[in-house]
Amino acid sequence: MSDLGYIEGFNIETRQPVRIPLGDAEPVPTSKVGVPLRPERVRVSTSLIKDTRNGRIYLDPMKRFAKPYWLGTEPKSVLMTPATGNFRSIPVVMPIDRQGPVEIDYSYFQSTGDFALTIFDPEGRPMLMNREIHIRTIASGFNTQGLGAPAGRPFIWPEPWFLNTGEGKRNFQVGFLNLTNVDNAIRLVFHGRRFYYQSSSPNVRERYEKYYKGRALTSPFFYTTDQECRIPAGTPAGTVIEFNIRIRDEADALMYKFTSVSNFPYELKLVEQSGQRELMTDFVRVENAAGDGELPFLFFEPMYFEAGMKLTFRVRTLTTETEDLLIWPTFTSSRIMRGTK
Repeated sequence: MSDLGYIEGFNIETRQPVRIPLGDAEPVPTSKVGVPLRPERVRVSTSLIKDTRNGRIYLDPMKRFAKPYWLGTEPKSVLMTPATGNFRSIPVVMPIDRQGPVEIDYSYFQSTGDFALTIFDPEGRPMLMNREIHIRTIASGFNTQGLGAPAGRPFIWPEPWFLNTGEGKRNFQVGFLNLTNVDNAIRLVFHGRRFYYQSSSPNVRERYEKYYKGRALTSPFFYTTDQECRIPAGTPAGTVIEFNIRIRDEADALMYKFTSVSNFPYELKLVEQSGQRELMTDFVRVENAAGDGELPFLFFEPMYFEAGMKLTFRVRTLTTETEDLLIWPTFTSSRIMRGTK
């Protein structure tokens, strides 16, 4: 018998509370909150547990305290006006009160023009990107309906970003870079879930605390080129230029998605520098290798890089243009702190 004894459940057939004994078996592996089950108790969904001895279905007691949650900016809409030189915003607060920890899983935006985004937490967590990222590479909101599409298909993060409110309020912040020459009204919303476990029993609280205790060991991270990916106007067609992406020293990276936004088409080749492995037989049109925040390209095999390794992003121009070619590539990744693999 586990030293936790019992947890409080709920029988959805009788509509009565029940006490479910905990065994020593490990939880079923899942990204969702789980409970340790005795051999006769099997998980039939992320919310339900079945007792194979009597066929009864029980609600996972932790589901009573987990709810969907939307996190927006304060103010709700940020107006950037280039006529007054407002191309870069001051940090915009996304406040979280002390009602319980929050997981961020989705990102969505609406705006009247393009912008770049920086995500950071002034209370100790590092930024979630190596520099500013184009919003259309890490959030949905732009499709055939324009920059005001419904939130029916949000951009899904590779894993939750866990924000523990602890005993006080936590201010999560973002910064915007206006990429247009017109007024730009920006609305940004993150979605995930929240754990209101403070009102639960001590056993349930203990299980929640065990669940989120290790969440700081991994987190989402958005990698782009170390320097701005800009090719000057007049560059001849067929010119090859290299840009590097260096993995930060404090954590390894596992890349899942590739998205890109640019003002002209281009070809690319990815090269892993440690072994000079070319990941493409030849240069590939960007349309065949990358998506956007609405429909990201998912790698069949995620790319793993140890801290300090380097990925080279080679660009080959297709035409000679009268204005700069500006590329915003993003590799959506998980950061894995050293020693946690």
